[in-house]
Amino acid sequence: MPALTLATLTILAPRGRDDYLAHLAGPGKAELDKAGILQSKLRLCHFLAQIAHESGGFTVKEESLNYKTSKRLMQVWPKRFPTVASTKPFLGQPTKLGGRMGNKDPGDGFKYRGRGYLQTTGRDNASLGAEQRSRSVSPSPNGPRARSTNRPTPTTFEP
Repeated sequence: MPALTLATLTILAPRGRDDYLAHLAGPGKAELDKAGILQSKLRLCHFLAQIAHESGGFTVKEESLNYKTSKRLMQVWPKRFPTVASTKPFLGQPTKLGGRMGNKDPGDGFKYRGRGYLQTTGRDNASLGAEQRSRSVSPSPNGPRARSTNRPTPTTFEP
């Protein structure tokens, strides 16, 4: 089993949130082991690289969607927002973003925004995660915060 220590994680993500890093090096290790992520150094490296990327180096706990400038919206979603005029109704309106990834009701984009290490977004992805956790409930608009007592998978592991 590869070593996963707080010291190693701090080197990997020097600006990472203390609670994220402590969880990974502490109780999260057991979850990673159950999911088979600790079976090899390569698998652990790939998983850590993915969750570090998705969580901004273990700094982002929840996607805000509260864009303040047209420039930023156009950078993040150039196809959805090709002009300054197209961004105006969405500036400072995080609950208005949606309409993709199975988000069908008003406010779904905000309800199903990214959270946790993986920043899983969208109603469809929340449903997929629920299926992978062998749940028979509709997806939670509170997203991946809801923890399962079932076996974690790389798509369900959350702090």
